[in-house]
Amino acid sequence: MLELHRIAETDFSIDRAVDEEAVKEARMGNVVIEGHLAAWILKDIADVRIYLKADIRARSQRLSARDGKSIEEALNEIRAREESNRRRYLTIYGIDINDTSIFDLVIDTTYVNAEKVVDIVYEYVYNVLHSKGKF
Repeated sequence: MLELHRIAETDFSIDRAVDEEAVKEARMGNVVIEGHLAAWILKDIADVRIYLKADIRARSQRLSARDGKSIEEALNEIRAREESNRRRYLTIYGIDINDTSIFDLVIDTTYVNAEKVVDIVYEYVYNVLHSKGKF
């Protein structure tokens, strides 16, 4: 996975192709799109923009458990991937991915399990779409 990030640092067509596809899918409507830049790329299309975060210790433990890596390897991978993303998105789009002000809802998942996060997201999205008259 880190190899793709390294390639993308010099070949911006990779990120641009992913983002163009996201826009195309979003314009079809009634979709959920997940991606590092989705909130910014789809800011004029999306009804709801949600950011999920967790502290780096929790993320490294999750990555370690999922991929069978040591905590240290997971920490290093996360840091390298995040720095690669930050540099590319600043260069390509002028977007600071550390600025979460564009999001409608930010959820810290550090101490919340996946099922509870789904409940929170469902409740929020349901209320927003209902208020906008989407159903």
